[in-house]
Amino acid sequence: MPPQRPQRQRPGAPQGEEDAGMRSVESKIDLIVQKIKSMEKNEEVIGRTLVAQNERLKNIEAQVAAGGGGVGGASSAEIGELRKEIEDVQKAAAKQEDLLELKYIIDEINPLEFARTDQMQEFVRDEIAKQLDDKEKKKK
Repeated sequence: MPPQRPQRQRPGAPQGEEDAGMRSVESKIDLIVQKIKSMEKNEEVIGRTLVAQNERLKNIEAQVAAGGGGVGGASSAEIGELRKEIEDVQKAAAKQEDLLELKYIIDEINPLEFARTDQMQEFVRDEIAKQLDDKEKKKK
Protein backbone atom coordinates (compact mmCIF):
# COMPACT_ATOMS: atom_id res chain seq x y z
CA MET A 1 0.00 0.00 0.00
CA PRO A 2 1.44 3.41 -0.89
CA PRO A 3 2.33 5.78 1.93
CA GLN A 4 -0.45 8.02 3.14
CA ARG A 5 -0.56 11.42 1.55
CA PRO A 6 -1.08 14.47 3.70
CA GLN A 7 -4.71 15.45 3.86
CA ARG A 8 -5.64 18.97 2.85
CA GLN A 9 -9.08 20.31 3.24
CA ARG A 10 -10.57 22.49 0.55
CA PRO A 11 -12.31 25.55 1.85
CA GLY A 12 -16.04 24.96 1.92
CA ALA A 13 -15.80 21.22 1.21
CA PRO A 14 -16.93 18.76 3.85
CA GLN A 15 -14.12 16.59 5.19
CA GLY A 16 -15.96 13.33 4.43
CA GLU A 17 -16.46 14.26 0.79
CA GLU A 18 -12.80 15.11 0.37
CA ASP A 19 -11.69 11.89 2.07
CA ALA A 20 -13.94 9.87 -0.21
CA GLY A 21 -12.56 11.68 -3.25
CA MET A 22 -8.98 11.07 -2.16
CA ARG A 23 -9.65 7.39 -1.51
CA SER A 24 -11.26 7.11 -4.92
CA VAL A 25 -8.28 8.73 -6.65
CA GLU A 26 -5.82 6.59 -4.67
CA SER A 27 -7.68 3.40 -5.56
CA LYS A 28 -7.69 4.39 -9.23
CA ILE A 29 -3.96 5.06 -9.10
CA ASP A 30 -3.40 1.69 -7.42
CA LEU A 31 -5.42 -0.04 -10.16
CA ILE A 32 -3.37 1.69 -12.85
CA VAL A 33 -0.14 0.63 -11.14
CA GLN A 34 -1.38 -2.98 -10.95
CA LYS A 35 -2.32 -2.94 -14.64
CA ILE A 36 1.08 -1.56 -15.59
CA LYS A 37 2.83 -4.28 -13.56
CA SER A 38 0.62 -6.91 -15.18
CA MET A 39 1.43 -5.55 -18.63
CA GLU A 40 5.16 -5.62 -17.84
CA LYS A 41 4.89 -9.27 -16.74
CA ASN A 42 2.93 -10.14 -19.89
CA GLU A 43 5.53 -8.39 -22.03
CA GLU A 44 8.28 -10.37 -20.35
CA VAL A 45 6.44 -13.66 -20.89
CA ILE A 46 5.78 -12.83 -24.53
CA GLY A 47 9.45 -11.98 -25.04
CA ARG A 48 10.56 -15.29 -23.55
CA THR A 49 8.00 -17.15 -25.65
CA LEU A 50 9.26 -15.48 -28.83
CA VAL A 51 12.84 -16.38 -28.00
CA ALA A 52 11.86 -19.99 -27.32
CA GLN A 53 9.82 -20.22 -30.54
CA ASN A 54 12.69 -18.75 -32.57
CA GLU A 55 15.09 -21.31 -31.08
CA ARG A 56 12.63 -24.09 -31.82
CA LEU A 57 12.23 -22.90 -35.41
CA LYS A 58 16.03 -22.77 -35.86
CA ASN A 59 16.32 -26.33 -34.51
CA ILE A 60 13.63 -27.53 -36.92
CA GLU A 61 15.31 -25.75 -39.83
CA ALA A 62 18.66 -27.28 -38.89
CA GLN A 63 17.16 -30.76 -38.73
CA VAL A 64 15.39 -30.30 -42.07
CA ALA A 65 18.60 -29.01 -43.64
CA ALA A 66 20.42 -32.06 -42.28
CA GLY A 67 17.72 -34.28 -43.82
CA GLY A 68 16.47 -35.57 -40.51
CA GLY A 69 12.87 -34.45 -40.89
CA GLY A 70 11.03 -32.16 -38.57
CA VAL A 71 10.58 -32.24 -34.83
CA GLY A 72 7.14 -33.20 -33.58
CA GLY A 73 5.93 -34.17 -37.04
CA ALA A 74 6.76 -30.86 -38.69
CA SER A 75 7.57 -31.59 -42.31
CA SER A 76 9.47 -29.41 -44.70
CA ALA A 77 6.15 -28.56 -46.39
CA GLU A 78 4.78 -27.28 -43.08
CA ILE A 79 7.91 -25.26 -42.50
CA GLY A 80 7.60 -23.85 -46.01
CA GLU A 81 4.01 -22.86 -45.27
CA LEU A 82 5.11 -21.18 -42.04
CA ARG A 83 7.81 -19.27 -43.90
CA LYS A 84 5.27 -18.17 -46.52
CA GLU A 85 2.89 -16.99 -43.79
CA ILE A 86 5.70 -15.06 -42.11
CA GLU A 87 6.60 -13.43 -45.42
CA ASP A 88 2.94 -12.52 -46.03
CA VAL A 89 2.73 -10.90 -42.59
CA GLN A 90 5.96 -9.03 -43.20
CA LYS A 91 4.66 -7.76 -46.55
CA ALA A 92 1.37 -6.66 -45.01
CA ALA A 93 3.00 -4.96 -42.04
CA ALA A 94 3.80 -1.29 -42.35
CA LYS A 95 7.47 -0.45 -42.51
CA GLN A 96 8.94 2.36 -40.46
CA GLU A 97 9.58 4.40 -43.59
CA ASP A 98 5.92 4.04 -44.57
CA LEU A 99 4.79 5.22 -41.18
CA LEU A 100 7.17 8.18 -41.26
CA GLU A 101 5.89 9.11 -44.71
CA LEU A 102 2.27 8.93 -43.52
CA LYS A 103 3.12 11.03 -40.48
CA TYR A 104 4.78 13.62 -42.71
CA ILE A 105 1.77 13.74 -45.03
CA ILE A 106 -0.67 14.10 -42.14
CA ASP A 107 1.48 16.81 -40.55
CA GLU A 108 1.70 18.70 -43.84
CA ILE A 109 -1.96 18.39 -44.74
CA ASN A 110 -3.27 18.72 -41.18
CA PRO A 111 -6.89 17.85 -41.89
CA LEU A 112 -8.02 19.67 -38.77
CA GLU A 113 -7.17 22.97 -40.44
CA PHE A 114 -9.44 22.37 -43.43
CA ALA A 115 -12.84 22.61 -41.79
CA ARG A 116 -14.23 22.37 -38.32
CA THR A 117 -17.49 20.64 -37.60
CA ASP A 118 -19.37 23.88 -37.01
CA GLN A 119 -18.07 25.24 -40.31
CA MET A 120 -19.25 22.14 -42.14
CA GLN A 121 -22.67 22.30 -40.48
CA GLU A 122 -23.00 25.94 -41.51
CA PHE A 123 -21.91 25.09 -45.06
CA VAL A 124 -24.46 22.25 -45.29
CA ARG A 125 -27.23 24.50 -43.93
CA ASP A 126 -26.35 27.20 -46.46
CA GLU A 127 -26.33 24.72 -49.33
CA ILE A 128 -29.69 23.26 -48.31
CA ALA A 129 -31.17 26.73 -47.99
CA LYS A 130 -29.76 27.68 -51.40
CA GLN A 131 -31.26 24.58 -53.00
CA LEU A 132 -34.65 25.26 -51.38
CA ASP A 133 -34.54 28.87 -52.64
CA ASP A 134 -33.69 27.66 -56.15
CA LYS A 135 -36.63 25.23 -56.11
CA GLU A 136 -39.00 27.97 -54.94
CA LYS A 137 -37.78 30.31 -57.70
CA LYS A 138 -38.33 27.63 -60.33
CA LYS A 139 -41.90 27.07 -59.11
CA LYS A 140 -42.72 30.76 -59.54
